[in-house]
Amino acid sequence: MHKTQVLVNQPGDYHRTRLTHTLEVAQERALAKRLLGYPTALAETLATYSPNKLAIYLFDLAQDFTAFYRDCQVVGAEPAATEDLRLRLSVVSQRTIGRALELLGVSAPEEM
Repeated sequence: MHKTQVLVNQPGDYHRTRLTHTLEVAQERALAKRLLGYPTALAETLATYSPNKLAIYLFDLAQDFTAFYRDCQVVGAEPAATEDLRLRLSVVSQRTIGRALELLGVSAPEEM
């Protein structure tokens, strides 16, 4: 078990919430770690004028999210704190992918 603090934006507003939750599943940890790497990936992309670095980050994020969603029950997960964390990880993933695609000039669907 790993204790990790995850900083996420709450859906529908702009203030940040700090959650302390035990990330018991490897897919949760991998996704959280990848999300935390977004600022670094963006900085490297801008510093080197290499949009392919952001595209590679997005590909890796999409793979991590797919594994997380495939292996971790999100809605209805028990206890409620686990469901809450997983919903937040999902929302932050959606927002991060959307922002990065926008920076790359790629449109993204509102829903899938």
